[in-house]
Amino acid sequence: MSGMNYRIMHSNLDQMIADSAAESASSERVIMNSQLFNHFETSKTQYDYFKYHNMEDIYDWSDRMAELDGVEKKVIGKSWEDRDLFVLIVGDKSGMKNPHKMFVDCGIHAREWVSHAFCQYLVGQLVDDSSKFGFMRTGVEWHIMPVVNPDGYEFTHTNDRFWRKNRNPNTDPATRASQIESGAYMSGCGEYRGIGVDLNRNYDAMWRLGDPMVGASKWCTDDSYQGASAFSEPETKEHSEYILSVMPEAYLTMHSYAEVILFPYTYAIDAPRPHNYLVYEISEGNRCVLILETVYRWTYGQGRTIFYPAAGGSDDWAHKNGINISYTLELRDKGRFGFVVPDSYLERTMKETAAGVSAVYDHVTRHDAVNAAAAAGVKEAPLVAKPSFVAPPTSCGDPTEVYGFKNNKQVKYMPTFSCADNGRCDYTCPKGSRNGKLSAVTCRPNKQFKPNPKAPMANPAKFCTYALSVDNDTDFQKFCSKYGPFSNMSSAWENSNLHKNCKLLPRGTKIVCNFYCKGQRSLGTAKTFVKMTKNGVSAGAKKIVEPICSLAKSCN
Repeated sequence: MSGMNYRIMHSNLDQMIADSAAESASSERVIMNSQLFNHFETSKTQYDYFKYHNMEDIYDWSDRMAELDGVEKKVIGKSWEDRDLFVLIVGDKSGMKNPHKMFVDCGIHAREWVSHAFCQYLVGQLVDDSSKFGFMRTGVEWHIMPVVNPDGYEFTHTNDRFWRKNRNPNTDPATRASQIESGAYMSGCGEYRGIGVDLNRNYDAMWRLGDPMVGASKWCTDDSYQGASAFSEPETKEHSEYILSVMPEAYLTMHSYAEVILFPYTYAIDAPRPHNYLVYEISEGNRCVLILETVYRWTYGQGRTIFYPAAGGSDDWAHKNGINISYTLELRDKGRFGFVVPDSYLERTMKETAAGVSAVYDHVTRHDAVNAAAAAGVKEAPLVAKPSFVAPPTSCGDPTEVYGFKNNKQVKYMPTFSCADNGRCDYTCPKGSRNGKLSAVTCRPNKQFKPNPKAPMANPAKFCTYALSVDNDTDFQKFCSKYGPFSNMSSAWENSNLHKNCKLLPRGTKIVCNFYCKGQRSLGTAKTFVKMTKNGVSAGAKKIVEPICSLAKSCN
């Protein structure tokens, strides 16, 4: 589809499936022929955590988990096909009065089986004190949702191994209304590929109906179909409402595949880094990155950079709603097996991912011992408040001073710099502006910043520039009012027959707008680009704007 971002996940699907099948068969022979191989990770639950299970197995397993001390199973809603949506709450064992809370989910996308397997493994570790990661139950109350999308997951076991979406029939009145409004007109909806919504395009994170939504599709038949509205799906609605009721300190969502760690924001090509970016970059929480990137060779970065921009994701939504630690972990592998990672790879996948999760646990609980000592009256251990992360100084000085921002009244948008130990200083721009062509400045060994502060590209006015937005900069009543015949036509822009479709282009420097009158194609169509000029936001010259105004006035 034109304008849709995509990446090639695997160039030879048949070979990927054949490789996975051969590897799984080899794994089964090893298990059967070895007297020493203990395939059950914990004797307490007697459950094979290094094997894929269907929904019937998982429901049975979850019921057994709920019988254990300190574990609660909470059904939070029903899926489209009336399956239980549930969360396992694994309580803190230390007796802490107000334990930290962490939320982990798996299986938003049905075909990513290794994701579902990890949540089961994590629960198995937490309920067994003798397990490698059993210590993570101290000081934390875990909320774990092993399968966000049970209908889709079961469908991958019975019909289509590579199904991604949920199983919404896409024939309800809300879908019909949104399809008409977006211009997709129910094309393919309700038929095989036209069933289902991509749940990770359905959260209220820059969700926009139709073409204006980045990285999502208005077509029911696409894997990235956005749904009728934000939270139109029972799975995303119940999932999000539960998270807000818990308000965890960390939100971790498991996907596959790529072996990467992603942090917000991903919703646009120029989406800003989060306000607490340094938590992800240089704090103790970065041990998650150090473990997975250094030891296991994972990749790390902002979602829009590592993959592609896509709105409607659960990680962006969680961070936007006050959960400051929000990671998406894309589990194994890098492409050999893709979505069909064989059972024989599950043990190493589970353990390396749990190691990364344990680093986030360490960060969340980092002050518990000190605070406990302070509460007990140990004078040498003063109560420690959660730190605010401040950019470390560079040997080149403060970039806000060197590049002339301080006391510069001519700079409309003042950037905030965040400098790492290696001398790289990234910057974020305030609301209403976006980063310019310069992505960062660097303090070099000669104690000089690069680029040179005197260079034209380092002009303070070029760091942060006005950010165009469809909501604020496509008021065509205002554009048309400049011309006599169209100075008073507010009712024309309220006409439901006038179709106006505006979309911010990837670089963020232009908005493309298309117009036509529904049912009156004889009036023709019109198109223009909205952009920032020296004189402000402009929709083009008079000869371009007037036909749009005329079309709007004639439409009835």
